[in-house]
Amino acid sequence: MGKIVILGAGGRLGAALAREWSAAGEDVCAFDRKGLPLGDADIMEHMLNQLDFDVLVNCAGTGFYRHFPKVTPAEVDRVMAVNFGGTFWTCRYALDALLESRGNIVNIASAAAVSGIAYLTTYSASKGAVLAFTKSLAVEYGAQG
Repeated sequence: MGKIVILGAGGRLGAALAREWSAAGEDVCAFDRKGLPLGDADIMEHMLNQLDFDVLVNCAGTGFYRHFPKVTPAEVDRVMAVNFGGTFWTCRYALDALLESRGNIVNIASAAAVSGIAYLTTYSASKGAVLAFTKSLAVEYGAQG
C-alpha cells in the first residue's frame, strides 16, 4: 500500500486504523490532532512537504453537545478548523504528490453529515462539509487515479 499518513490517530478510529495497518506490516505515520494545528494551512503545508507517503487518511474530528442558540462563534471556528479545515488543507498540500504517485486520499466524515442529530449542529455541519468536499474532489480528480 505504501506509506500511510493518518491524521487524527489519537481518536478511537484513527488509533484502530494505525494499529491494524501497522500489524499488517504497513508503514504508518500517525498524528494526533491535539499536537497538530490542523486548521493552520502553513503548518500543514510544511509538514506534508517533509513526508513521503502514498495514502492520506483524514480522520481527525472534534465536537461538542450544545443547544443550538448557545453555540458561540469561537466554538464553530474551532470545530470547522479541525474537522473541515484540517481535511481541506491536508488534501490541498498532499494532492500533487498523490497524483504523481497515483496515491489515495481517505476522508472520514460521519453519519452526522447526512442525518440531523440534536445538539450536534456544528459537528454535523463540519462533517457535511467534509462529505461535500470529498465528493467534489472525487469528481474533479477521480479519473486521474
